Amino acid sequence: MQKKAFIFDLDGVIVDTAKFHYLAWKKLANDLGFDFTETQNEMLKGVSRSKSLEILLGIGNISLPQEQKEKLMDEKKSEIFILGRILGCFRNIAWYKRPDSASEKQKYIGSSGICE
Repeated sequence: MQKKAFIFDLDGVIVDTAKFHYLAWKKLANDLGFDFTETQNEMLKGVSRSKSLEILLGIGNISLPQEQKEKLMDEKKSEIFILGRILGCFRNIAWYKRPDSASEKQKYIGSSGICE
């Protein structure tokens, strides 16, 4: 039987990714021209990426069109992989993104190791 899909857990159960999420949101805030603290980050725990972005933009008092928000969420997702690889938690990462021909949404494939 040929495998058609793999599911990778990146929500903190196998690998503690909380620090990567915080650093990625912080970088995004800094790129938008404001600071984002660890205390403020507590508001994002357990919240979807889109809702987290809305909270972050509210902290920075920034309003953006939906298209720009989608781009920022993709950038944040990519930043987590970059941070994880730099800090050695995604040792064997193999990922790429490609547009899905039907929806033009990005598809991500990844693999990770355990943080030490």
